[in-house]
Amino acid sequence: MKVYIQIKSAGNRSAARRAENPFTPKTPDHLARVPYELPDSVSTLRELIAALVRIEVSRYNEKGVDRQLIPFLTGEEIREQAETGRVGFGRI
Repeated sequence: MKVYIQIKSAGNRSAARRAENPFTPKTPDHLARVPYELPDSVSTLRELIAALVRIEVSRYNEKGVDRQLIPFLTGEEIREQAETGRVGFGRI
């Protein structure tokens, strides 16, 4: 079963999300609409929360431990971002 959950987001990523797909429905800037594929056996709120936690934990674990704790920008990335007028690390 496919469901969409609105998740509160600390950053403003909605403009970037709409740039990727202009047909994405507009939501308030602090909410992100995230699709989830859940097993059909989910029938209670407790089961829904448990399934969502399992999905998010597996997504987190798939990122791997190779990810840098403190990201850095290369000279090329700084130049590219400077052209747009904003240089930053993005979402950490």
